[in-house]
Amino acid sequence: MFTDLSSPLNGAKITQVSWDFKGFNNGSVKQDVKLCYFKPYRSTPYDCLDISNDKIGSTDFFNGWDPRTRFHLTFSLWGGSYPAFWEHSEKGLLKVDYKY
Repeated sequence: MFTDLSSPLNGAKITQVSWDFKGFNNGSVKQDVKLCYFKPYRSTPYDCLDISNDKIGSTDFFNGWDPRTRFHLTFSLWGGSYPAFWEHSEKGLLKVDYKY
């Protein structure tokens, strides 16, 4: 029997979520960024946190929630050139800490 040690086991709870992102480089005048949590086995976000003003940060907003799921960063852009492309050389980071 093999265990995927990179995935949290049943009973784990989120203790902190942190991020570091660069955003889009298309000359937009405004970028709204939301960090969205999905409950396990759901296709729509359960709750989102506006992190537009913090390109590097962390939160305890999701503390106590199940880490065996997914998060999305969603970007809404105003102005600039389109289509907007992510700068592939600048990767972002999303880290979910959890405990049992």
